[in-house]
Amino acid sequence: MPLVAFTLLVQMAVGALWAAQWMFTLLWNLVEFDAWLLRLVPYLIIGACLGLGGFFSFLHLGAKRNAWRAPFHLKKSWLSREILLFGLFGAGWLAGFVLPEMKWITSLLGMGLIYSMAKVYQLRPMPTWNTWRTTVGFFITSALLGHVLMWGVLAYETQFTGINIPSAILAGIMVVFLVAELGLLLSAKESAPRAVNKLRGGLIVAAIIGAVITASQFNLWNTVTVFALVLIEEIIGRWLFYRALQDRAF
Repeated sequence: MPLVAFTLLVQMAVGALWAAQWMFTLLWNLVEFDAWLLRLVPYLIIGACLGLGGFFSFLHLGAKRNAWRAPFHLKKSWLSREILLFGLFGAGWLAGFVLPEMKWITSLLGMGLIYSMAKVYQLRPMPTWNTWRTTVGFFITSALLGHVLMWGVLAYETQFTGINIPSAILAGIMVVFLVAELGLLLSAKESAPRAVNKLRGGLIVAAIIGAVITASQFNLWNTVTVFALVLIEEIIGRWLFYRALQDRAF
């Protein structure tokens, strides 16, 4: 469970930064008053996701006192590269408060971080993991969680700004991510319990319906509902991902 929490929180943070770059830049160009606190909220939430993710990753470590050695095997270890990119992404997030242009560089570091996270699990003894599906799945999860998280933050902040948001466009992007996730689920080889897969598929379909409804009724409660549906199905999906290791006979 610490790995489920770590990977999902970090991927959510990276995806949220991607979404915030274009979603909120357009919004704040229209705001006619000084709302510096509202400007900070999205990035503070991203930082909270990073901090919680780091906490859960530390819980997973066996020999915690040797954790400082992890970044020193960059030539041969994807795990070391993941840790380095996690640190660089966090540093870029901090630098973005002083140098806003750094956020674009941090977004690129986030892409490298998600890629390295996927490569950590592409191991020959684990055919279920050692496939392009792991990389694509991690990127879809990051974009999906980040988008729906920032969608909710946007719904909250528009209550104060009074700006009309192009909710149909945002909902359309959400549906694209959800359909991609559903396609990845349906095209996978049957390895997980069928009932659990059906539950996850049903949650994705419910989130698609919720996104369509939110396109015409854009408000905080609808976005929170969609976020809850997406988060639950992603937790189930990541739990199934790690469950494959328990089912593997060595």
